[in-house]
Amino acid sequence: MSSYFITSIVEGQWFYTTDADPNGAISAPRGSVALRTDAGNVGAWINVNGLTDWSTFLSVNSSGVLDLEDVSQIVLADNAATALQIGSTGALNLLVFRTTNGAEKVIYTGGGTLEITAGGLAVNAGGITVFAGGLSVNAGSVTLPENTLNIASVATDAANQTISAGLFLVVQHLAGASFVDTLLPARVGGWRIVDAYINSGGAAAGSVQVQTAGGATNITNTMVPGAAIGEITRASNVDMTNGTLASGATVRVNVAAGALAGTCFIRIEPR
Repeated sequence: MSSYFITSIVEGQWFYTTDADPNGAISAPRGSVALRTDAGNVGAWINVNGLTDWSTFLSVNSSGVLDLEDVSQIVLADNAATALQIGSTGALNLLVFRTTNGAEKVIYTGGGTLEITAGGLAVNAGGITVFAGGLSVNAGSVTLPENTLNIASVATDAANQTISAGLFLVVQHLAGASFVDTLLPARVGGWRIVDAYINSGGAAAGSVQVQTAGGATNITNTMVPGAAIGEITRASNVDMTNGTLASGATVRVNVAAGALAGTCFIRIEPR
């Protein structure tokens, strides 16, 4: 059997405590508040029609979970560096809502990684900036919109003369040939050449340069291969304008001042 008590009356609104659902059972002025106290159903209700129609707006279930029900919006303090913090003992600011005018943001400050266990991450505007730690993709792929990928020379790669991971055209140049032409794969939107390396076949003579079809324009500077077999030389400059090519375009690996043997790795990215 349910029961309720009127604990106060403020400006025509009543304040109740009850051990049952007040909806359809308690008649009260619109805007009155009822606190439900029975185990497993603790929560707050508000009267919406001045009769017996109540709507719950806050409840705490038996597991201690706080639910905001029938609340479509929560308005925080305006222009505040810390408008709301969510956390726990020892880490009160795991999630910070900042409402500073013109710089509104949500900040994650957890000591561990931010995990997305389902659904993925979609960025429909703006971008993703990684200031430290790098970006790792352990499964799946990263898809970028057209003309959004900017790749500069990586100092550590250049210093160590290593070939970094990526999608490459691999062109085998045989001794005696002055150039080798190869075709880019078919792809809507075309490709962009962003890096190039030559893996020496053991002949130090000559130099290698990546060019557009027929050698019309240079995409990279000249790369002089090392004398040791397997020594890698990286292009120090890539012309991103000349290196933006259509689907199925021809790329030329041109050899000057000596017919060396070696393998050219041309890194490409989809446009």
